Amino acid sequence: CEVLFGEKLSLTDSRLVSRLADSDVREHVRAAFVPLIRKRTVTESPRRISAPPTWLGDWRPYQATSSERSPALPAKKSVFNLTPCNLSLEVAMARLLEAARDVSAFAKNAGPQALRIDYLAADSRVASYTPDFFVRDSEGGFYLVEAKGRADLDVPRKAAAARGWCRAASEQSGVRWEYVYATQEVVGQFSGVRFAELRGACRPALDNLQSRSTA
Repeated sequence: CEVLFGEKLSLTDSRLVSRLADSDVREHVRAAFVPLIRKRTVTESPRRISAPPTWLGDWRPYQATSSERSPALPAKKSVFNLTPCNLSLEVAMARLLEAARDVSAFAKNAGPQALRIDYLAADSRVASYTPDFFVRDSEGGFYLVEAKGRADLDVPRKAAAARGWCRAASEQSGVRWEYVYATQEVVGQFSGVRFAELRGACRPALDNLQSRSTA
């Protein structure tokens, strides 16, 4: 009340009641109470495997639409015959993975069985994040790959959640998982022929996100 009116008011004061529907009041109420409610209702715990691992080959087939802006590309290294792409950056990434000499298999993380990782958003909501691609390299390493254009406030939180997922999956399944954050700049300038080279080029951007998420 002091923020909105400059003085203390009774909860039954007509001035307060008439202002409750205004957007600035709703925002102040949300900003004040949502973190308090989240603190009492949301608990953070170490990530752990809650169900047996599922191979992509066991996923049910799903229908993917294709258009000029969002094409579904033919895929030779995927268990699926097509790789649906939502953005031109995803198209570039899919083609890069298809051509990379050290990529044994990859697939778009899409469809009803897609992996979704929970995280706490910047506005204190519990949200879910869907990384773009699964990749397996020729040495048996597994990767979650994100092809990211424009970053938003939640990107460092999504990256931290994905890194946590990979760490838990590696420790509890015995299979090595790693998160790769590929920016549009890196993908656009990349001219190598190996996925390992791309991972190395992407690492500084991911380290920067990590520092922002812990700042």
